[in-house]
Amino acid sequence: MEDNLTDLDKMYKNDVQKIYDTYNTQKSIFTCAAHEEIFPFNPVNTPSLFFYGPLNFYFAGQFDKAFEFIDDQIKLNKANIKELGSYEEAVNNIKTYEIYRKNLKQWIKDCRQFKVDDEYLPNFIE
Repeated sequence: MEDNLTDLDKMYKNDVQKIYDTYNTQKSIFTCAAHEEIFPFNPVNTPSLFFYGPLNFYFAGQFDKAFEFIDDQIKLNKANIKELGSYEEAVNNIKTYEIYRKNLKQWIKDCRQFKVDDEYLPNFIE
């Protein structure tokens, strides 16, 4: 049990506390991909985390990076298909990112904002 408590304490200090300190506001969560040193941190190894990358850049007002992220993920999935053959997950990922691209372009055109904490993101006024 002492070893378990030591491991629990280590996990709390290295992972849980870091997550809590880093993502203590809704804005910090909604813009996490815009902070390159933060976004790769994924202690629970959630595959779907990468589907939120374009939205994080969008909320941060980094539209070029949102589209770059989308293009990189499409290229990655196309390379996987080329290497491994067509498989459902990669094909669906490509479709998802293509839909993201279309919708984000429309949101930018419409200057679409969302209330996050006490402000509206992205900030189109800057």
